[in-house]
Amino acid sequence: MGAVRVLPPEWSMSVRLADLGERVEELLAPMVRHARRWVVLAEDAHRRYVRLLVERDGSIYAEAVSNNYLAAADAWSEADEERLTRLGWEPPCLPERPNWNLLFSRRRPDIAHVSALLMCTLRDPFLLEDTDTLVLSVARSQGAEVKPTA
Repeated sequence: MGAVRVLPPEWSMSVRLADLGERVEELLAPMVRHARRWVVLAEDAHRRYVRLLVERDGSIYAEAVSNNYLAAADAWSEADEERLTRLGWEPPCLPERPNWNLLFSRRRPDIAHVSALLMCTLRDPFLLEDTDTLVLSVARSQGAEVKPTA
C-alpha cells in the first residue's frame, strides 16, 4: 500500500494486514484534518468488517460487524464478543445500534490510538494474521452525520 497524499473521492484495494498496519495512521491522518466526511471499510474473507466514519469535525465513529449481519458459520463466539468488549467496543443495541461501536468524540482524536485499536481488533477477535488479505475501501460520504444514541 503506497503513501496516501491526495485522497481520491473513492477507491478500493486488497491489502495484506501487515501492510495496512504500517500505513493506517498515514491513511487516517489526512481524513481527520480535512473538512469532509470519510468512510473507511476493512473487510475480511468472511465478510466481517470494521468501518470508520470520520466526521467533518474530525471525530471518528467506528463499527465492527455484529452477529446481526453474519452467517451462522462466521458469527462471533461468546469469547470473541468478550474480546471486543475488552478492547472497548460497545455491544450492539437493537434497533438503534445493530453493530459493535465506538465513538472517538473529541475533535481530532489520537490517530495512533484509533489505529492501534483497529489493528488489535483485526488481529483479535478477527484472528487475522499479517499475511491475511483484506479489502480496504475508502469513500467520501455525503450522508447525514451519525449521532449514536446512548
